[in-house]
Amino acid sequence: MNNEINVLKQAYQNEIEGYEFYRMGADSTDNKENKAVFEQLANEELLHADYLLDLADKLGGRKAELELDMAEFKPTEPKIYNWARFDDTQAKRAMTIFNVARGLEEDAIRFYEEAYANSSNEEAKQIYKILIAWEKVHYKQFDEQYRYYRDQFLKMLETTAF
Repeated sequence: MNNEINVLKQAYQNEIEGYEFYRMGADSTDNKENKAVFEQLANEELLHADYLLDLADKLGGRKAELELDMAEFKPTEPKIYNWARFDDTQAKRAMTIFNVARGLEEDAIRFYEEAYANSSNEEAKQIYKILIAWEKVHYKQFDEQYRYYRDQFLKMLETTAF
């Protein structure tokens, strides 16, 4: 069980880093709609962190008397964001932010896949599978947006620089 607690501690740290990254994104724009999207992303990272703390409780990290119950672990569905709210004039910034966000999600996926491969606890492995799926949904969303803004940026380059 110690290994699972260590995995959850690292996962919690990753979620807090994601939260801080999206807060920086929100703080870096004056556009109200862009700010709202980044704040929503930041808040979702905090929800992930809360889930991980609850899991740590159930695995004995904070409340040893609680037992892990897979039926109780039901993460919310990731929200589908209205990415069209981003102003195309900010394509460079958005492209960069979404590229970094893709990297964060790739790191999270690898982290949970490694935790899954190294765990002998079947209940924990099921949790890791859920977390992998969750992060893959985020990666797909961010990848689509990265590609969109990259294409916008490349179109802008074609008309201005080249």
